[in-house]
Amino acid sequence: MSIFDFFDQDVTVQRATESTTGWGGTKTWIDNATIKAAVTKTHGFERFSADKKTVFADYKLYMASTEDITEKDVLLWNGVYMNPVYIQDTLQRGHHLKILAKIDYNKAAT
Repeated sequence: MSIFDFFDQDVTVQRATESTTGWGGTKTWIDNATIKAAVTKTHGFERFSADKKTVFADYKLYMASTEDITEKDVLLWNGVYMNPVYIQDTLQRGHHLKILAKIDYNKAAT
């Protein structure tokens, strides 16, 4: 069994694009990539210490990806929108990521 067998969930990475009109600017979220991942819910309100930074997260995601994922992106998994609060390149090769994310209650799934 390969580690990739554990990456059985589809996670969509959405990225904001901004445009300016005569009435002001608008922000639109577009699908940037869909990536296979292992998704686990944290127990209660777990706190993680990472790179001298303490973060609280609702979910842990593990993925093998070469996509450039940032904390400004939004992750969509099974109708749940999440904001990455910490992204770690676990092997420091740019393709095995551990992402800690919080649920975005302001963004409803459509």
